[in-house]
Formats: sequence, structure tokens, C-alpha cells
Amino acid sequence: MFWIQVEPSVSTEDETTVYTLDSSAAGHYECILSGLRWVCESKVSLQYQFSSWEPHRATLNNMRFEEGGPLLDITMISGKLEEIHLPHFVCIDPDYPQSCLREDIKVLHVKDNRVLLEEVDEVTRFHAKLLHPSFSGRGLVLRRMLHWRVHCDLLIFRSTRALLTLHTYLIRCDPSLAREVEAQEKSYGFLRLPKPKPEKSLWKGSRFALKTSCQSSITPQTIKLRSTRPNYFEVYIKDAAMDFEMELISERGESAWKAEIRTEEYRDDSSTRDSEFVDEFRPQLIQKVNNVFAIADILFTKGVIGEEINANISAAPTRQAKMRH
Repeated sequence: MFWIQVEPSVSTEDETTVYTLDSSAAGHYECILSGLRWVCESKVSLQYQFSSWEPHRATLNNMRFEEGGPLLDITMISGKLEEIHLPHFVCIDPDYPQSCLREDIKVLHVKDNRVLLEEVDEVTRFHAKLLHPSFSGRGLVLRRMLHWRVHCDLLIFRSTRALLTLHTYLIRCDPSLAREVEAQEKSYGFLRLPKPKPEKSLWKGSRFALKTSCQSSITPQTIKLRSTRPNYFEVYIKDAAMDFEMELISERGESAWKAEIRTEEYRDDSSTRDSEFVDEFRPQLIQKVNNVFAIADILFTKGVIGEEINANISAAPTRQAKMRH
């Protein structure tokens, strides 16, 4: 079946990001951001926003279920849908009977502050189908006692300082969670390095270690693939000057993911230009610059100088000596 890819328009209402989707004619459509799919027989317009699972976790725990995909608050603006296909991150065994899937996978429906579990009409590889849906907050949930494999993403963020630090997250494939992590890392001043996802699904609850082909310090030694709050590896590389590989290893010693990190991906070109400027005009700067501490702070932030040089500048007895560092 061919799904027409649609890019949502984005707006902000009361500090909440809202996505608007329009389909101009009958057909099968898919949002390229969230993976949400719908089938309509005429023109429709709808909005959605990502909601937090946190207020519903206690209720789900009592029901012996847990989240299996993003929680979407969907509103119809105009038109009518024949089908809605909610995205999930569960790896579905093609031999698993649909009757069993409908027992173990439900749709959480938040309506009038009540939490209900509804049956799905069909579960496919990446979606759960509902016919003639009504709308409010909806998301896929899984029976907790079962051991599921999940589709995952690996998010890498780099520092912008001289000494390379990478924050490497292993998360389930959930666009709302990925956006939350990226917003947090941006607030720290970290930039994302786009890399391919793991090709195979991974067992939820399994532990993984991260290795690099160069000398590095990695904390913690292992992390657990969880369905709730993400955790990450902090990778510290003191002398990053060349391409190197990163590899995710399962607790069984199997490779779950591997990628190359190239120098041009983590080297800040603006920092290189600043360094060249300092080298070219070094004599003039030593004699004429007065506000040494402010300049050192800027160069340290940009990654032109490291912690040791910054400390030496602070300790130097004269202005000229500080500038020579």
C-alpha cells in the first residue's frame, strides 16, 4: 500500500508545540515527523501534540501495562477519518497471531480525565489500526509481564569545547522522547551528530556497553534499555584528533550498532579560524590587549583552548604573560 508523505505545519500554543496536517483528497497519508497514518475518503484537517505518559504511569502499572509508543493528543479540525494508524516501537513477530496481539496490545484512551483501554482492530509492524476513530489522547500500551523487543534509536550529542565529550543515548524509537532529549542537550550547549539507527530491534530491559576504537573514558560501564526515562553514556576523549569508531555491545557480547565519528563532525570550524587569527596576530595581541580574562573565557567556550591553558592564563603574573599563554 502506498502512503502519501505529509509534512506538518508547526505552531506554538500556550508553550505547547502543535502539529497541523492537511490531506486535500481521499487517500492514505503519513506524517513524516511522528509516523501517524490516516485513511480518508475526502479532504480532512487534523492537529496533534505529543503528551506525557507520566500522569498515567501509576494507572498503567495497576493495569499491568506500560507504554508502547508516543501518546498523541489528536483533534479533528474538519472532515472524517475512516482509519487511524497509531505508531509504536514494538518489534512484532510476523507469526504472532492477531488474536493474541489484540489481547497483549491495547490503546490507551484519555477521555474526560478518565483512562480507558481499548482494543485495536489490527497490529502491523509499526502501527496499530483503529477503524472510525473518535479522538482525544491516544497511545499504544503493552502488557507488562511480556518480554518485548523494541525498535531503537541512538542519539549522539557533542560538546563544543576543546576536549571532546559525547552524550550517547540509547532510546526506543519515539519521536516525542527524541525531541525531549534533543531540547535538553541543546540547553547544555551540545550539538547532535546524526547517525543511523540500530538495524535490528533490541530486547527491552537488556544491558549494553559502549566501546570506542580510540582511548576514551566512558561512564557508566553499561546502561539498561528502559521504556521510561532515558539514560546515556558520557564519552570523554582528551586527545580527539582523528576519525574513530563507536560500537554498542549487548550483554551477550554481540554488536548491536556501530558507526564512525569523523573529525569534521566534531571539529568546530569557527574555533579553527579563531585559532588561526590568534597565531597570525600574536605579537600585537600580547602588547595591546587588556581584557585578557574575557578573551580567555570566549576562547575556552569556543574550544580553542583547554582547561590547562585557561588555568595557566589565570595564574600568570602579568598581562603580557597571560597573553603569551
